[in-house]
Amino acid sequence: MISQKSQKIAFLIILVLLVIFVPLGGYSLYLHFANHLNSQIPTFGDNPNKELYYNGMLWFYNSNGEILGTYSCEHPVCRYAISYENDKDYPIDSYQSEETLYIPIILDQYVFIQDNESEDSTETFLYDIKNNFSYKSVSYASIKNYQLGLENSYFIVENSEHQFGVLQVDFLATLVVPYSYDFIGVIDDGVGEAPLHVSSFVAKSGTEWYIIDANDVKLTQSILEPIVTYNDTYIITEREDTFHLLNYSGEQVLEGDFEYLAFIDQYISCKTFDGTFYVYDLNTNEMISDVYDVEEQDTAIAKLNDNNEIEIEINGKVVETISFP
Repeated sequence: MISQKSQKIAFLIILVLLVIFVPLGGYSLYLHFANHLNSQIPTFGDNPNKELYYNGMLWFYNSNGEILGTYSCEHPVCRYAISYENDKDYPIDSYQSEETLYIPIILDQYVFIQDNESEDSTETFLYDIKNNFSYKSVSYASIKNYQLGLENSYFIVENSEHQFGVLQVDFLATLVVPYSYDFIGVIDDGVGEAPLHVSSFVAKSGTEWYIIDANDVKLTQSILEPIVTYNDTYIITEREDTFHLLNYSGEQVLEGDFEYLAFIDQYISCKTFDGTFYVYDLNTNEMISDVYDVEEQDTAIAKLNDNNEIEIEINGKVVETISFP
């Protein structure tokens, strides 16, 4: 029979061992999980040249070159999405980039990704870098942002039925214009700097054209000719190389057909099929320039100079400068 004294000694020994080994066991468990977690967090050393695609993953960095996260690719064609632009199929005066650029990371959190079996597929989805979540259930046939990007993080998106809408990616991704158009585009703001200014869009539905805002409100009546460009009051349209000037109600403002029309602030340059070129004031409804005879092969343009004057050039030579009080 074990004496009471021996029981006390054994109890003290067990207590001392618990005090020593339990913390050691807990620390070992902590090290195991810490090492496991650290192995899941990529470092610059894992991708020494900071390549966008490396070792079967897409890598995401902020503007300071700090890593935001990664995406593990599932298919051979895995990359940041690019802007697919179909504006050349229409006469719209949109920004044309000479480069093909990846759509950049949005707010250091979202990015459009293509992860497909072949180059033929343009299927694209939105990826949440911070939460490591892929929105693959809501995919897009194409994304358009004109390379420079659109103001307010707007993106023109196409669904699998080839219908177009407008997506705004802010803290959430919201389809502000539903998939109800055969084409949506943005006219060139003339600045050529990122992002492109956009307060409204050109939209086509069947044979009808509209100017819509970002809430899908139609700002114009149905226009039955393709829209080239517009300002706050007037619209220039073109069909079969013939230009017309309309108001937002779809009514023709300038009589006749024109070979070319272009806005210059509140004025408009006109080239007629009769071989004349002049500048017209849309407010006073009168010509403010001389009328020039031009041949079919002649190049005639009117533009604002640095002094806010209108210069008329024919075949590269300034023939008239119009000053304003």
